[in-house]
Amino acid sequence: MDANLELLKSIYKNADMGVKSLTDLLVAIKHTDNKIKKLIEDELKGYESFVKDSKKLLEKHKEQGSKTSFMTDMMTKMGINKEIKNDNSDSAIASMVIEGFTMGNLEL
Repeated sequence: MDANLELLKSIYKNADMGVKSLTDLLVAIKHTDNKIKKLIEDELKGYESFVKDSKKLLEKHKEQGSKTSFMTDMMTKMGINKEIKNDNSDSAIASMVIEGFTMGNLEL
């Protein structure tokens, strides 16, 4: 398959995972007074844009992007909730988000 399409599929999958993870994170800190919430909301908008744009490009080429598995989604959500219960400071959340971004970039 075309390397550009493979990259586009990876971008779609990575961005979809980012949307799910950041949404789960925002739900987990919904009732806290963390200052990092606005930054996470801004990042979520960026990831939503990547999903939308990459999906359009895939459809243009009559291709479909794959999403992460249900099990991966659940494990990620559980991990986020566990980390937030252990430490919901802005610095701990920032570290968790950076780790997620890094993992996604390495996968790409």
